[in-house]
Amino acid sequence: MAKKSRKVATRYSQLSKEGKKRQRNRLSPQPRAASIQEPGRDEVRVTHAAPRAGPRPSNVAARPLAGYDYVRDDLRRIGMLSGAAVVILVVLTFVLG
Repeated sequence: MAKKSRKVATRYSQLSKEGKKRQRNRLSPQPRAASIQEPGRDEVRVTHAAPRAGPRPSNVAARPLAGYDYVRDDLRRIGMLSGAAVVILVVLTFVLG
C-alpha cells in the first residue's frame, strides 16, 4: 500500500497536469470555419480563419493563485516580526548607547 504522502503527491501531480491541459486548450482555440457565398453562385466555399488569441489580462499578478492563499498571511507575519525586531534594536540602541 502506498504511503499517504505519495498519494497526495500523485493527486497534486494529476491536478497540475489537468490544469496545464485546460490552460493549453484555452490559449490555442480551434480554427473557426467561415462560409463565404458569392452572389450568383450556388456553391459555398469554406475557408478556415486564423485562430484569434483571446484577450490577455494586462496584469498577471492581479490574479491570485488559489493554491497560495497562505502566502499573504505568512508575508504579513514576517513583516510584523521584522518591524518589531527593528523597533527593539532602535530602542536598545538609545537605551544602551
